[in-house]
Amino acid sequence: MNGIKSIKGEIAKIYYPYLFSEWTVEYKRLVGHRKVDRCFLLTNLVKGETYFADPGLDGDEVNIDDHWVLPQKLEVDKALQEGKEFLRRYYIHTVRSWKVPNIKYIQSYPIFLSYIIFKKNVKNKQKLFIYEVLSKSSDELKKYGEIKSFLQTRGIY
Repeated sequence: MNGIKSIKGEIAKIYYPYLFSEWTVEYKRLVGHRKVDRCFLLTNLVKGETYFADPGLDGDEVNIDDHWVLPQKLEVDKALQEGKEFLRRYYIHTVRSWKVPNIKYIQSYPIFLSYIIFKKNVKNKQKLFIYEVLSKSSDELKKYGEIKSFLQTRGIY
């Protein structure tokens, strides 16, 4: 858990499934030579959103209780298709590739980002918060509908 021992008021630790994937993209801008970029993507397997990822994303291998993993709605094949389309759009519209880029899949593997659910007193009221271990940031749980409903099925919220 990246050095975090416990959080005061902790009531649950959940895991959010993502797919980490590596790609190469060969493209040519209007002016210049062909270039090849190496790209890393992180696809949220619950919501289907894809983002660029830090290639140095590392974590600890831990045993995870499947009971506390949010159910994924996106299969790996579909997530890879989404990732390829994400890169195609990015290189055509943002990088402004002169031709449709040549995108090649290299590898992928699942990762599970951990979140800690905890209670906190705010103006003499108990509220539930979520703490993202990777970014070390917290926010009110009520803003995260998919996590809130998952916790309701587990009898926590």
